[in-house]
Amino acid sequence: MPVGDKLLESATEWAEQVPRNTDQYLKIISDTKDKLETAPAHGDFTVRAMFMLKNGRIGLIDGEHYGYNGPKYYDPAWFYLRMRLEQNDLESAKKFLYELIILLPKPAQEIFWQELKPVLTQRFIGHLWGAKNNNEELNKLEIIGKEILEDKII
Repeated sequence: MPVGDKLLESATEWAEQVPRNTDQYLKIISDTKDKLETAPAHGDFTVRAMFMLKNGRIGLIDGEHYGYNGPKYYDPAWFYLRMRLEQNDLESAKKFLYELIILLPKPAQEIFWQELKPVLTQRFIGHLWGAKNNNEELNKLEIIGKEILEDKII
């Protein structure tokens, strides 16, 4: 199954169980699903999966969710949301995305948001699903959802 179809399928399954309207978010994924590329992915990239090597480089551990055919930018989308929600650190989450963009070649920088948005949206719907019984968490997530819809993440 193409990666875009996988994203839409999982997001749709989660959305059916969320007590909020998710149609606009599903449309983001649906409209872009045929353009999504695959890439290797760690799968659940978080700060606690990183460690410093003695030469100053960063290493990654905890690769049980690793895959070769995940959606491109899955790990940055996951990391951004985890920094923002679990660490409650909007500033560092945004800085992470800006620093990542700088590392990309110029053509990739110009389309980064268009490629990140559907993947981030799928992860966002996953977080809605995880918070489906917690109105306080759902309300916090609505802020991120609005930023996604208004293209204000980066």
